[in-house]
Amino acid sequence: MSAFSETLSNLIKRNNISIYGLAKNIHCDRTGIQKVMSGERRMDWNTYNAVSRELEDKLSQPELEDLYEKFVQDYYGEQEYQKIMYIKKRLLETRKLELYIDKVADLGFDVTDYIEEFDIGKKEEASVRQIFQILEEEFQYAEKQGVSARLYTNIPSGWKQFWHLILILLNQKQIKGQIDLKCIFGSVNLEKQIDYGNSGNRFDMDLVMIENFITASEFAAYGYNTYEPGDQILKKNSEEVLFPYYIITNNVYVMVAYDGTIIIDNNSRERVNSIADKCRGMFDGKSEFLKVVNPDTYSSIILDRDFNQDGNVFDVVNRICVAAFYSKDILRKIVPENYPDRSFVIETVGMFYSSLIKQNISMYFTIESVKHFMESEDSKKEGQYFNLQFTPEIKLEILNRLYEYFSKSENSRIRMLKDNIMSNELHIFGWDSKIICACQYLYYGNTPVDAMSFVYSPSVTGHFEKYNEYILNSYMCLNQEKSLKVLRNLINSYEDSVG
Repeated sequence: MSAFSETLSNLIKRNNISIYGLAKNIHCDRTGIQKVMSGERRMDWNTYNAVSRELEDKLSQPELEDLYEKFVQDYYGEQEYQKIMYIKKRLLETRKLELYIDKVADLGFDVTDYIEEFDIGKKEEASVRQIFQILEEEFQYAEKQGVSARLYTNIPSGWKQFWHLILILLNQKQIKGQIDLKCIFGSVNLEKQIDYGNSGNRFDMDLVMIENFITASEFAAYGYNTYEPGDQILKKNSEEVLFPYYIITNNVYVMVAYDGTIIIDNNSRERVNSIADKCRGMFDGKSEFLKVVNPDTYSSIILDRDFNQDGNVFDVVNRICVAAFYSKDILRKIVPENYPDRSFVIETVGMFYSSLIKQNISMYFTIESVKHFMESEDSKKEGQYFNLQFTPEIKLEILNRLYEYFSKSENSRIRMLKDNIMSNELHIFGWDSKIICACQYLYYGNTPVDAMSFVYSPSVTGHFEKYNEYILNSYMCLNQEKSLKVLRNLINSYEDSVG
């Protein structure tokens, strides 16, 4: 008997719930419920959602949440459930990182505060302080000499204490566009092990790929390209490699061991430059993993791709994805008359979104995201590709189109998130169970820059797709009916004010 079967059985017995009445109310065979309770049969999503709605008024919230987690674990199996939980954990960390970057932008950065905020242990603390000092000296040197700061790195993506520190510091310094930054994530990541019960702990390459993608996305969200994971390392000689990872600046060569131990070589500027030249050659032979692209490459990456007619499109984001509902008529109103190749853009983009909404779409929103869309005067952030020109009336037209789509579509789903638990800076979406994409809204001064990043990986996309299903059906969201009701009320309130 699975943990889910046992929990469901205990809850039904403890609360004196009639199995016959439960089955009748959800239009299900009673023996089917009994077989699930005895562990003979696995419950599907539709049946679980019906059972959950029926038990909603009979169980406490903690009981409902525990039952849901055990159902997902039973439905997908322990290995897949652990990957879903890992994605959830990492995206929550991404949200925390964004909030921290915003906080220290106003208050300034303090390494001790960073160590406490991100629960960095004593073992890693000394290395974090060393890296902080190295980066501070590099940025000060670059500013004093009037040169680009140089930072070449190859360390495992799972060493977030280093990556997050680097990203936070990059956003504290006025050096965007003035840094030679190249990042490779070491593909051998010994931290990526899962406890698979009787099978014990073992290395899981899919977790490495998930971590590489999310960490690279975090960098792309702030305008920094990263490179494909690889096994290339700077070898000291043909003997055993003791320091497979490294950080190189203008001034120092930092060797990092498998356990995170750091040795700093800053005795010779010529030696550091020689190592950097060798490192640069390694980067030159690699393709970029997640790349910040400009509008000229937007159509070649996105618009020329075909959708599977029966494909699924999912969007993991706090901000309501209004762009999917730009019809050609709406594009004619919002694309400026003087925009180059305006007719081509309208036809091509309109065709793309028309194709998109023929798929099974799932997306999220928060009340705050709808308010931001309707009330923000910064129209570039809602349509940065083409400097789109919105009015309140056009925004309402888009929201109404979105509402009507989800009201009528049988297979597409929209959910209102109860809490702002996902990234505000980063979109992660996928389609056809093959392609996972990171999409960002970026600004250098007043100039909008597009970031569209694709990874073709059915394996990684599949894990994110299951994570999306986990969130869609969870206690973290309102159901479809309630979500649409909230959205309709919001639209009505703005229609009254625009009136």
